[in-house]
Amino acid sequence: MAFKLKTKNDIFNLHHSSEFGKPVILKDDLEKGIEGEANRDGTIFVNSKMSDKKIEEAVNHEKVHLDQMAQGRLQYDNDTVKWKRDTQSPMKVYKRSEMNEGHPDFEWEAEAYKTESPLKKGKDACYSKVRSRYDKWPSAYASGALVKCRKVGAANWGNKSK
Repeated sequence: MAFKLKTKNDIFNLHHSSEFGKPVILKDDLEKGIEGEANRDGTIFVNSKMSDKKIEEAVNHEKVHLDQMAQGRLQYDNDTVKWKRDTQSPMKVYKRSEMNEGHPDFEWEAEAYKTESPLKKGKDACYSKVRSRYDKWPSAYASGALVKCRKVGAANWGNKSK
């Protein structure tokens, strides 16, 4: 009689990308509208009803919050969220009952949305324009051109100046 052993991730209901020494990613049925939660103990809860792609995006987003907490810039308890832009700035206190958590207008969320998904970043107009002009990809020249394009904008990049 043959049987298949479950993996540790299946036994403990962990996401397949969870590894030792990295944040523990747990799948759970979260409240409506919540895709993920980062906790001070290093765990990340993600909504089990999402696709694997959405889970990866939520994990990348929540990892930014874990970094913010590790740096001492973001703290929370049941009643408040405390944030400071950098280690020298004063701490701002927000009451959770008076805020819409997860809204990109909050500085800590804006930072997370800006850096969350490497998959979302690459495919902008500059990426397409630069990629079409370079035969060898990736290369140092193409990467430099991509940076310059993003600095001046896709409409202005590649136009010769007099």
